[in-house]
Amino acid sequence: VIPLGIHCDDFTPDPAAGQGLRARLGLAPEDIAVACIARLTPQEKFDPLPLFIAMEAASAEIATKGGGKLHLILCGQFRDDVWRAVFTDGAAELMPSVGFHLLDGGDAGERKGTLSGADIFVFPIDNGQETFGLAPLQAMAADLPVIVSDWHGMKDSVTPGTDFRIPTE
Repeated sequence: VIPLGIHCDDFTPDPAAGQGLRARLGLAPEDIAVACIARLTPQEKFDPLPLFIAMEAASAEIATKGGGKLHLILCGQFRDDVWRAVFTDGAAELMPSVGFHLLDGGDAGERKGTLSGADIFVFPIDNGQETFGLAPLQAMAADLPVIVSDWHGMKDSVTPGTDFRIPTE
């Protein structure tokens, strides 16, 4: 049973919006854009620490294979501006090899550009407040591979074999 839904056509990728976003952020064609659309508040959604550590490790692995630069695009809003520094300073300290970009999740154009320009979607939720997760459904409708925490509703909506669920405690 899926208690919430979306209109899939609303999330059809817009190549021009995706290319425009990548150009504005300075991403080369071979670069890999990993995106997350969520509220950027650790007490409501997720602690960025594990994501930042994983992104730096992935960046090192990609570099050994001669791949492009890895970029993390967080499209969301801070309910309290104190969290902006936590995310920004944490990203600088923990993933210096990864491009880090903050976009306004309140802007529909930024959300469309993010889903259209990304290569991978992550949703590392670790908070009991999140009971379902519409953002992964939106990303799947935009034809993005999805990596989520194995949390609440994502256990039902993100199926192994097509996307990835990361075990949580």
